Amino acid sequence: MISDQHKLILIHIPKTAGQSLNKLFLGGGWDDESNHGLEKLNGPMPIVKVLTSHLGGLIWYKDRFNVTDIISLNHLTYSEIASLGEPYVTKLQRYFTCAFVRNPWDRLVSSYVYWNIEETLGYDFDFFVSRIVEEDFGPLLQRLNSAASIYQHTRPQSDYIVDSAGSVYVDFIGKVEHIDYEIVRLCKKVGVEFKTLPKINTTDHERYEYMFSRKLVEKVGRYYGKDIDKFGYEYGVEPVREEKE
Repeated sequence: MISDQHKLILIHIPKTAGQSLNKLFLGGGWDDESNHGLEKLNGPMPIVKVLTSHLGGLIWYKDRFNVTDIISLNHLTYSEIASLGEPYVTKLQRYFTCAFVRNPWDRLVSSYVYWNIEETLGYDFDFFVSRIVEEDFGPLLQRLNSAASIYQHTRPQSDYIVDSAGSVYVDFIGKVEHIDYEIVRLCKKVGVEFKTLPKINTTDHERYEYMFSRKLVEKVGRYYGKDIDKFGYEYGVEPVREEKE
């Protein structure tokens, strides 16, 4: 998400309240039409470039939400946006950049429920996790046909906003576990009047701890080790809340 009005860029990591944040700052957001049925969009909307493989798509928003200065970058990492060249490189340098992160074990459960893996494919959570941590998406993709989406929804969050040397690209990282508190901090930083965050595309599920055996906890911990270290997460522990500046 890029808002020229607010001079704000959100690196949208899947399952971290990205659609709700789009709605809050842009007044629009992804819905079934704009996310999956590009041909159904209203108004002129030239597709500037569609990225294949694991990169998702780059789409210009024009007149969709009665605005002309906003584009939406669907699940691209910071470095992927930078690789598109101008005007994105300049905007990444000049705009306030942010991202939200989530407990990796909880995010994985949310992705499993979001894709309705058990009902759609008949695969239990243990099998799903084993495919993710081994990066063997074949059994999932053969029937879901959603390579980019599955990868994006389970890709380590650090891939989106941390470089190979361990430095964080963005100016602000909020934690989903303290979303209301974090939104106040973010609005203050970008000079936007605080509004209640709308709930869009949420996934309801029981506490994530109920889904994990000790073996699975360790598997996921190893796979998402960089996320855990960089963002301060532990299994079954509420993350520390940052103090207001």
